[in-house]
Amino acid sequence: MNKNKQEYIKISRRALNCTIGVTAIILYWIVYVWQNNLADMGNYKFFSYRFHEIYGIGSILIQAITALWFGLVLVETIRKKTWRENIAILVILAVLMFLQLGYINFQSKSYTATVWTELVDIPDEEHIVIERDDKLIKIKTNSNVTNLVEVGEVYMFHYKYNETMPGEGKLLGIDVE
Repeated sequence: MNKNKQEYIKISRRALNCTIGVTAIILYWIVYVWQNNLADMGNYKFFSYRFHEIYGIGSILIQAITALWFGLVLVETIRKKTWRENIAILVILAVLMFLQLGYINFQSKSYTATVWTELVDIPDEEHIVIERDDKLIKIKTNSNVTNLVEVGEVYMFHYKYNETMPGEGKLLGIDVE
């Protein structure tokens, strides 16, 4: 009975360590996306510019740690034939690797544009529409901006867009002539 108790404690400790590790990875990415979105708007109130630059490097490190952890668990599982005990953590780590690579791939296709053009439309409080290269682009913004601009006026729009959705963007800045 003492051996079963030790085995139970060992399994529980391992499960706790896995839970802490997975939670740390998820929390890292939540903060990464949050601070990245704030930095896109030039908002360094919660996170300094220095933090933003240093924290961004960590995304590569977190991906490497996740892949290394997955590899170590996979090798141990194959060697000891402990599929039943390790399948859950292997699946979770595989999903985390897939999501991390997907996010980084999506971000790698993001670009910024700066263009002087006329404001074509304000469809709602959170969007404006501009014309660029004879194409309409719907840009996400907030009511502070939509309340200050007027349709038909020319502004300098600085916005971020993704090549997978070139007709949509996110406003980063605006200026007047």
